[in-house]
Amino acid sequence: MSTGPGRWNTIARAFRALPVLVTNGSMTDASRLGSHTAAPPPAPHRSDSWLLWHRLSRGRADFGNPAAFDKRVKESRWESFTVTAEDTAFLDALAQFSGRETGRGGLMTFTGSNWLITIVAQPQPVYRDQPAGVSVWWGYGLFPGRAGNHTPKPVTMCSGREILEEILHHLPFDEAVRARVLRTSTVVPCLMPYITSQFLARRRHDRPKAVPDGSVNLAFIGRFAEVPDDVVFTVEYSVRTAWTAVAQLLDLPEQPPAVYKGACADDGHERCRPFLSFLASASLRGRGSGQGPQVPHGGRGALAAVDPALLRRPVVCTVRSHAFVAPGGRAEADLAGSASRPSGGCPSAGAMP
Repeated sequence: MSTGPGRWNTIARAFRALPVLVTNGSMTDASRLGSHTAAPPPAPHRSDSWLLWHRLSRGRADFGNPAAFDKRVKESRWESFTVTAEDTAFLDALAQFSGRETGRGGLMTFTGSNWLITIVAQPQPVYRDQPAGVSVWWGYGLFPGRAGNHTPKPVTMCSGREILEEILHHLPFDEAVRARVLRTSTVVPCLMPYITSQFLARRRHDRPKAVPDGSVNLAFIGRFAEVPDDVVFTVEYSVRTAWTAVAQLLDLPEQPPAVYKGACADDGHERCRPFLSFLASASLRGRGSGQGPQVPHGGRGALAAVDPALLRRPVVCTVRSHAFVAPGGRAEADLAGSASRPSGGCPSAGAMP
């Protein structure tokens, strides 16, 4: 095989023609796992994924601004956890509490939680080879730096067992169920410093275009490349950046389809008014009081008619597939307008402004 100068020139020209696709930044970069008995170790101060983007963007404003996304870890981090149980005791008790069988209730957020815990009970089995009788569920805390309601320290400093104890503190399970859940469950926490970095406030050009103006062989793909009209965080968003990059750099005729803007856009937002009204009125992140966020009452908005006394019992309000559990007794309503049992404190879709 010839290895003369002519062959090397040919190879060099071929490599120059190949497009380079850069995944700039990563929402899961520098994630750290803990265990049932130990908290995750601290995240490193610098990250290889973000460092690559920093180096590429030096002196190139059209390559975006990675500092807008990776320099505010206290704003972008949260901690998730995965629970593997030897039985279905927790899921059975949760189904009885919520009134929905496992996998039909969607996400459940504890609005009285200082960590703002959300748990997710999916249809079982979650994994193809999951043994019979074993159950798996997961969740996350959006305020990992706050002390818990039951555990007096931040979730970042908690073991998996301590996280599970905090969750059980917010649920009205009897002591026998609590003891069984603690005995049969293993919890693995995961600290993710950049998990919501794609949602941070930014300037218009902080995300580079998938294919920067004038580029012939370099493109950016993933959640930190700009896609007009699309919604970041979805798998489709990342796929669209890659499709856009390949189509433009290789001059392919087939371009990505137009961004679908949803049924809300199709009917002038009328179909989504109950949900949008709820979001506008529900101050789930609190008002800087240092206390856990509460389901709001009084004032204007979706929950304006809720009697403050109702907040003394747990209230379960469901927005499409997401339930919000407030401290107290128990009630349930579907704020998306589908059929549900009597609200007992949560407004119906028809009652919303």
